Amino acid sequence: MTLTLRIARAEPTPENLLALLGLIDERAEWLRYKGTDQWAKPWPDERRRNERVLKGLQVRKTWIVWDDGRPAATVTTAT
Repeated sequence: MTLTLRIARAEPTPENLLALLGLIDERAEWLRYKGTDQWAKPWPDERRRNERVLKGLQVRKTWIVWDDGRPAATVTTAT
């Protein structure tokens, strides 16, 4: 089996914002399944979390790792 991943700087589009928020929510659910309360609630709240994620897109500091056209991971840098 060949695994092909592609990493690309994420454009600040509504689709990419939804993809990133989906990844965050999926990981939060996985953590709950593992019995931890880490990421149990959006920080500091859902609105401000979403604004923070959007800002990362807008300032071009967010990348998405794509696995066969599906978002698989994200990286946001800070300076």
